[in-house]
Amino acid sequence: MATPADTSPLITVEKLVVTQTQGPLTVEIAQQGLESFNASCQRKPMTLGELLDVMRVANELGATDTTATFQLDEKAPHRTWTLNAVKDDSAKAVKTILFRGVDVELNRCSPATRTAITADIGAANPLADLEALEERTIAEAAGQLAATMLANGAAAVDIEDALCELRAHLDEHFLQRKLIRLYER
Repeated sequence: MATPADTSPLITVEKLVVTQTQGPLTVEIAQQGLESFNASCQRKPMTLGELLDVMRVANELGATDTTATFQLDEKAPHRTWTLNAVKDDSAKAVKTILFRGVDVELNRCSPATRTAITADIGAANPLADLEALEERTIAEAAGQLAATMLANGAAAVDIEDALCELRAHLDEHFLQRKLIRLYER
């Protein structure tokens, strides 16, 4: 059973106003959406937590300056809460860097990998062993493919096409392995 200390007091919201927005939401559209909310709030009290939830939702939709005027009871003075929240779009921006021929999203890397790939010249290359394996594998595979096709009497054009396809396939394969290494998955 809830005691009076456990329950939030009911308040009467006089009005909720959005004075600033960002993104696709405009102040006019926000105010239109709040008209029915404001009308129902004056008839039906709510808790402070419910009011805060409504203000948070408005913020998630793009409202950056939201003000609520309310009363705790009929005898109490009006109170005003203002929620100013500027969304930080810079956190959503993806910073990429070209590292040894690979476009790397830095926010997906561990701090150690991020430091290694953004460090000055001479720092340890986290892809060194993969690059050596890539060169060795491509050389061996190309040699075997060319020798086999020559032994079977394939035309030079067919051998060249096959070597190009092999190179494209191995490039994609090693790109994925490099990304896995950089993102440590």
